[in-house]
Order: sequence, then C-alpha cells, then structure tokens
Amino acid sequence: MPSDPPPRWEMHNLQEEHHAPPKGERWNAIHRPPPYAPKDPHAMSRGRPRSFETPEAMWDEFMKYEAHTRANPRKVRVYVGWEKRPEWLNKNVPLTFLGFECWLASRGICQGLKNYKRGKCRHHREFEEVLRRIRICCTADMLEGAMVGIYDARIVSRLLSL
Repeated sequence: MPSDPPPRWEMHNLQEEHHAPPKGERWNAIHRPPPYAPKDPHAMSRGRPRSFETPEAMWDEFMKYEAHTRANPRKVRVYVGWEKRPEWLNKNVPLTFLGFECWLASRGICQGLKNYKRGKCRHHREFEEVLRRIRICCTADMLEGAMVGIYDARIVSRLLSL
C-alpha cells in the first residue's frame, strides 16, 4: 500500500535541505574544470582543432600540392597541320593559392585558409610567414610561366594585377 505523502511543511523542509546554489554559482560549478586537471598552455580551450599543427605541416602539404600539380598536367585538344588533325597535348597547370585551397578541401584537410590568412587568432599568427612563402611561390610560378609562354600572359597579368 502506498504511504501518504508528507504534509506540506515537511516538503518545504525537504526542499530547504537540498537547495541548489544560485544560478551563476551552479553554472560555474558545472563548467569549472576540476582542480586536479593539468593545464596545457598549448591546448585550445574552445573551437575546432587546427587543421595544421605547425607551419612546417602546411608547407609539406603545399609541396605535395605542387608535386600533384606537376604530375597531372591538363590534356588539351589542338588541331595540327593544314589538314587540322586533332592531337592531345599536355599543358602544365599553374600553381595558385585558390588551387591549393581547393586541393586541401578535396583531401578533407580543411575547407579554406581564411582563418590562417587573417592572423587574428594568436594560434594562427605563426603561419603568416609560410602563407607569404606559398603566395610568393604561386606568383613566381605564374609569372615565370607567362614569360616563357607556358601560360597566357594576358590572363596572368590580370590575375596578378600587373
């Protein structure tokens, strides 16, 4: 048989015994790290993990992108001779920063380098030098390719704002 509920004054006393801390203190008690947790100065406290742990890792990915681009030229159909017989030529693909970002996204490494380019976060400031080197390599490749005649000079000059 179920027992009768306690009288109201006893219920009130039960609530006072097990009172919850005020709202702000309760939130802090839940989200405060335990006192025994070691504090890692390099650990990020919030946000998603970085795509590149070090600038060297980003440079290694750029080197892989360069090797992939050089190993996979584009096939272009051209018509040769007075009889215009079709042939396929291999044409080099220029290194571009946008191409690098697309290559990283296709491999699932990151969806873009926007956060690394801004450099607002203190974790991303160390990547400024490697990003500058990557841009210089892409610019030099396009400019040298246009000078030699591999790439269309008009398009390259427009892309590089020359």
